[in-house]
Amino acid sequence: MSSEIEVIAYHGWGFNSTCWRSWQAKFQQQGFRFQAFDRGYFGNPMNVNFEQSPKIILTHSYGLHLCPIAHLQQADLLIIFSSFSEFHPEPELLKRRSQAILKIMLNQLEKSPQLVLNNFRSKCYSPQPKETMEKTFSNLELLINDLKDLGKTSISFDKLNHIPKIVFQGGKDQIISFSQGKALLKLLGNNAQYIEIPDAGHALPFTHFQTCWSVLNATHAAYFP
Repeated sequence: MSSEIEVIAYHGWGFNSTCWRSWQAKFQQQGFRFQAFDRGYFGNPMNVNFEQSPKIILTHSYGLHLCPIAHLQQADLLIIFSSFSEFHPEPELLKRRSQAILKIMLNQLEKSPQLVLNNFRSKCYSPQPKETMEKTFSNLELLINDLKDLGKTSISFDKLNHIPKIVFQGGKDQIISFSQGKALLKLLGNNAQYIEIPDAGHALPFTHFQTCWSVLNATHAAYFP
């Protein structure tokens, strides 16, 4: 069965395709075809080819919004890590705070992009050790525009009701709150499973790869042998 299945992965804002290396190695070891989308923040952009074979789609954070809805509809299994329907939380006080932080990031991004990126990724990986990323920005304008879009983007999930979905949320996520994860789950409908990893942060598919894989093996063994 695995030889007939392809896996497609979408990274989030401030990341690139290399974040999926552990997943790629494991899937390819099992005989799956693996593709990783790359937005092109730090190198050449890389699109993915959608074929008519059964497919698993992995998305991390903003990656859920980078994947076209028409492509999400083709998933036989959609795995969502640390994501959201709308980035800013609903309670007004928290929303204003989130908007203010995003505005500060945007103001600083043109002047000190590496500092902004390292601070962001440090929060993503917390409570794990600080992870920095010394990269050449090949498309800083795209990084800025996507950060602006992140603050206003939203998805209608009506067309995804028939697709089995698994939502992973880190219990110590400093980017996406617990309430946002639950709000996303509610919008995804009855055909969605919610899994919280208590000691994980926003970067949970990368810091807790083996834990995620073990969970998926227990719930979807046909895909994750």
